[in-house]
Amino acid sequence: MEKRTLLAVVLCMATLFIWYQLFPPPAPPPAPQAPPAVGNQTAGTASAPPSAPSGEAPPPLPPEQLIQVEMPGRYRAVVTSYGAGLRSFELLNPKYFTKDLRRMVLRPGARHPEMDRRQTDGPTDLVTSYRPSLGIRLRGRDFKVPDVLQQAWSLSEDTTLPDGGRRLVYTWQSAEVALRKTLVFARENYQVAMTVEVKNLKTTPVNHHLEVGLEGFQDPSQKPGGIFSARVTQNEAAWDRSGTMQSAGLEALLERVPPDKLRGDLRWIAIAQPYFILAVAMPYGDKIGDKQGRASAEANGLISVSAEYSERTLAPGETAVYPVTVYAGPKLPELLDAVGVGEQTGALATAISYSTFPVLGWLAEPLVRPLLWIMRRLHAATGSWALAIVLLTMLVKLITLYPTHKSMKSMKAMSELRPEIEAIKARCGDNKEKFNLEMMALYKRHGINPLGGCLPILVQMPIWIALYAMLSSAVELYREPFITPRWIADLTLADPYFILPLATGALMYLQTKLSPPPADPQQRMISNMMPILFTVFSLFLPAGLTLYILTNTLLSMIQQAVLNRSKPALGRAKK
Repeated sequence: MEKRTLLAVVLCMATLFIWYQLFPPPAPPPAPQAPPAVGNQTAGTASAPPSAPSGEAPPPLPPEQLIQVEMPGRYRAVVTSYGAGLRSFELLNPKYFTKDLRRMVLRPGARHPEMDRRQTDGPTDLVTSYRPSLGIRLRGRDFKVPDVLQQAWSLSEDTTLPDGGRRLVYTWQSAEVALRKTLVFARENYQVAMTVEVKNLKTTPVNHHLEVGLEGFQDPSQKPGGIFSARVTQNEAAWDRSGTMQSAGLEALLERVPPDKLRGDLRWIAIAQPYFILAVAMPYGDKIGDKQGRASAEANGLISVSAEYSERTLAPGETAVYPVTVYAGPKLPELLDAVGVGEQTGALATAISYSTFPVLGWLAEPLVRPLLWIMRRLHAATGSWALAIVLLTMLVKLITLYPTHKSMKSMKAMSELRPEIEAIKARCGDNKEKFNLEMMALYKRHGINPLGGCLPILVQMPIWIALYAMLSSAVELYREPFITPRWIADLTLADPYFILPLATGALMYLQTKLSPPPADPQQRMISNMMPILFTVFSLFLPAGLTLYILTNTLLSMIQQAVLNRSKPALGRAKK
């Protein structure tokens, strides 16, 4: 009975996890089409001028002016005069280079954009759209403003700051309003402080909404990796509402995200991928009011996300100031925690989600950061992330040694009772009630708790899930080799030679031979199938996570072997 309970718990956990990977929750049903996001309406290039009335040629745009801002060893950004948006934002740290950068480009003279795939090792560019990202749009009931990102802005200030940072100030003006956009590029981090000022030039009050948005690109032919396929980088729209991150990939965006999912206390919006993010953090709270977000995509892979502020009234000559903070860099917790907007935190800590595991993920999440902190300390002491993973697994195994020993001891005791259990089965026949009563009496006589093997495993489960989630999301392992780059050059990718997965499967098979065999033939078959399942599963896991599973399996096998050489568990359990 106890053995079946234990197997049921483990199999339920494994089945739920595999089900969620193979059959993820369906995308939200189509909703009424929301207005296009900022990037879709306001971004333009010299090759794609604003639309004009039918039969009229589009108005010519002045030549595009590009300003490059580079912080050596950290990032290089290019700002365009078209809407004062970002043309590119490249990460210059070699650790963050990529060998497969897919972005959308518009060739000179071409009418339609196309995908450009770079397969040479170089900086990761977080702006993947052919149109400028980091755009703004202005709406008003009392005036009409053209799509300001399709207008050429004037660079009125280009200043190097005392701390080595850089300030760019762009202006644009119509008969009704004057816009001023200030970008301050930090030298020591990946932040860009942006301030948008809107001044009423009319002699009467005006009401307006300001909208800020981002654009990105996701190759439509590059499908998300499942449990039995290689993991691939996926760009998606993401946002935080009331302290909870939500996201939508290309397929969900094409079906339209319901506006209600992006209405409320929006704190940041982003174009995100597993290890990097381009985000805009905004002021939030009761004084700011709710915002209306929009997230959408086009069939060619263009994705956009935006947030519109609540309506605000400006008196004649009055200026409204909208501060935001842009973060474009790796998903390192301490860097995300440091993002602020004015006197508020940027709330970007939620951009790293550790609770995506289908079962008990919410319970494991508080343990992730302590485990990450320990792994970093171990790396600082050893200089190797692979060795840090091994030592961390050993430390976790040591912490859970007592409950693991209790579980194994209970399973061994149950195995030693098998002859008596078989005798009870033969004596009771089909009388289930009598069988259960005699089984409970047998357990009581030998001092065995029927749940003695199950409960210790449940206690350890949050730690295991936290370790799994941490290793699956740690950008620290990005482009870090295991032993030699010729074998595994990146611990976030699968083992190209399948050595770790096959070794894991072999050790799991040996562990089943060391463990007490289940009495039920069907359970024995399931037990023998688990090594095969985990071997196939590990073929596509990040090598760092497979290394953890391998190390944990080896330690469990050693622990089981030591227990098998000890005295019979049942003898010590008898009264």
